[in-house]
Amino acid sequence: MPRHLFGGWEEIAKALRDRYVILFLDYDGTLSPIAERPEMAKLLPGVRNVLKELSRQRGVKIAVISGRALNDLEQRVRIPGLTYAGNHGFELRGTKIRYAHPAAEKLKRVLRKIAGRLKNTCAAFPGIILENKLFTISIHYRQASPKIVNLAKKLLLKTIGPHLEKSQIVLREGKKVWEVRPAVAWDKGKIVLWFLAQFPLGVRKRILPVYIGDDRTDEDAFRVLKRRGLGVKVTENFKRSTQAGYCLDSPGEVFEFLKRLARIKAAGKYKVETVKPKGN
Repeated sequence: MPRHLFGGWEEIAKALRDRYVILFLDYDGTLSPIAERPEMAKLLPGVRNVLKELSRQRGVKIAVISGRALNDLEQRVRIPGLTYAGNHGFELRGTKIRYAHPAAEKLKRVLRKIAGRLKNTCAAFPGIILENKLFTISIHYRQASPKIVNLAKKLLLKTIGPHLEKSQIVLREGKKVWEVRPAVAWDKGKIVLWFLAQFPLGVRKRILPVYIGDDRTDEDAFRVLKRRGLGVKVTENFKRSTQAGYCLDSPGEVFEFLKRLARIKAAGKYKVETVKPKGN
C-alpha cells in the first residue's frame, strides 16, 4: 500500500533538494481535475504559474506525459521549455528533442481507417465521444448509460476485431475510456526510460525521477521507477493496488507538492550542477 507523500516529507524534501529532479506529470486527473468531456479539462488554477516558476529553476526539468494528442497537450499547458509527450509517449516534443515512434508511425493509416469507421458508430450512441488522435483513438463513455456502454463496446469490438486478430492494434481501458493503440511494445514506462537515457550515464546517477499520475496507464511508469525514483499515484483510495510507492489524493494535493518543490529549489540549496540531455 502506498504511503502519503507528505507523511515522510522531511526525508523526501532532502532528496528533492539535493538531487536534480526530472518531474514527469500526467495531465487529466493530475494537473487538471477529471472533466465530463475531454475538451473541458483545464489546468487547476495556479498550476501554470508554479510550473513556470519550476521551469526556471536550475535543479528541475519537467515533462508532461499524457494520452492526449501532442498538439492538444501543448495548447492546454502552454509553457515554453517543457517537454511534452502525447499519445502515451508515441510522440514527444521539447527543447532540441523530437521523437515519434517509428513502428507507430507505420500504423497511423490503419488507425485513420478505424477512426473513420467508428465515427458514425459512436455518433449514434448518446454520451459516447470519439477522439481521433492520429497515433491512438479514444472512445469516452463517462456520460453514457450502462446499457449504451455495453452496446457501444460490442460494436467497437466488432469493428476493430479484424485488426486485433492481425495484431495491428491493441485495446486498453482507462478511466471511463477505451483506447485503441498500435500494437507496439511502448508505454509510459518506456518513454520515461527513453527520456532518462538521453542524459549521460554519469549524470543519471544524480537525477531523481518523480512521476505523478492517476491512471492505469501510469502504472508502467511507476513500475520502472520503483528502485530509481518516486512514483506518486493520485487517488482518493489509498488502499487500491498500485505500483507507486506514494500517493496524493487529488490534483489539489499535486498543486501543493509543486509549490513545496518550488520553494525547495528557490531556496538555492541545490548541490549538484545543472545537467543537460546529450546533444544539448
